[in-house]
Amino acid sequence: MILRIISNRDELKKLSPREKFIHFGFRPSTEDLFGLSQRCPRLRMIQMPPSYYRTMSKITQYIFKDRGITICEGDIWGYRRDLHRDFIIDESIIEEIRTGAKNGASIDCISNQIKEKIRISSSLLKYIIDN
Repeated sequence: MILRIISNRDELKKLSPREKFIHFGFRPSTEDLFGLSQRCPRLRMIQMPPSYYRTMSKITQYIFKDRGITICEGDIWGYRRDLHRDFIIDESIIEEIRTGAKNGASIDCISNQIKEKIRISSSLLKYIIDN
């Protein structure tokens, strides 16, 4: 799973229409969000920091939910934009998350198991489990 990190509005114009997973490193406006959904028709998930997520209107969240796009709350830890433009969650990590969920482990338990390998938010963990 590759999360494309968007640090500013200018990067929105350069996105590939094939992007599926986006993390905002800036506070996107409603116009930015809807422009993103039009530019990237395959979009399935948007993640944004908790402070940005809390300011998003409920109607915007409902519209995205109707379009099949999940909006997650969370940060990316240990990421350096100057080294990589993407945050990659290895397939083995995703499989470990899904295996833990199939075995009935809680999100906190799964998070504790994988935190040495990668640190991701509980809402992103839930998204991976559900999808």
